[in-house]
Amino acid sequence: MTLIRKSSVTGPTTLYNQAGDWTQYSTDYFTNVGTHTFNGFTPSMLSGYEDLTVNGTSQNVVGLSPNSNYYYRVRAAGLNSTSTNSNVITVNTGIAKVSAGDGDWNSITWSPAGTPVAKDEVTIDHAVTLAGTADCHNLTIGAGGSLNVASGGSIITSGTATGDVTIQRTIAGAEQWHLISSPVASQIIISDDWTLPETIGDGTVTTSMPGRNQMLQIHGSIRKKVQI
Repeated sequence: MTLIRKSSVTGPTTLYNQAGDWTQYSTDYFTNVGTHTFNGFTPSMLSGYEDLTVNGTSQNVVGLSPNSNYYYRVRAAGLNSTSTNSNVITVNTGIAKVSAGDGDWNSITWSPAGTPVAKDEVTIDHAVTLAGTADCHNLTIGAGGSLNVASGGSIITSGTATGDVTIQRTIAGAEQWHLISSPVASQIIISDDWTLPETIGDGTVTTSMPGRNQMLQIHGSIRKKVQI
């Protein structure tokens, strides 16, 4: 016996209603079965990266669109064998964010709207300050922009930083010498802008500059700017 669902039936049911829902044939009947075509999915590969051999454990990928999902999988290759594919991993690219006014990083208007997150590409074309913490991927300080990070604040970039960023640092302590140096080669210490935000003791600073480092004798608390 063959049962064929009538085309007039528009929804499922848990009840068997032969007269209303089905047409019954006493023998096998295939005329009305029809055919089904699978609408397969062919992934669109990023040019230059399909089946790419990577020497190491990381690969920089360029040419991606912002705010888009990408998928990848990897294999481990040895001299005599290659592993099966890993599970498919999904990543989402960031958004290009541009400052739309002066003020603190976490409260100013950005274009498009929303404070940048760690994966975003950030361009600063205004006078921006940072009293707290911030993250982004690549950071670009435009010709008319500036970023001044207050003492205690921090900016972390997972990519590159282009342009001048001023980092303020405060040293508080008794009368003693301190050795100050730039943490990396691309940074410089601005040598002529030591300021005294508050007076402790007699409020004087004595400096000595051996190369790029500075030796400081502090009579009070001071604040210093480091430019990267």
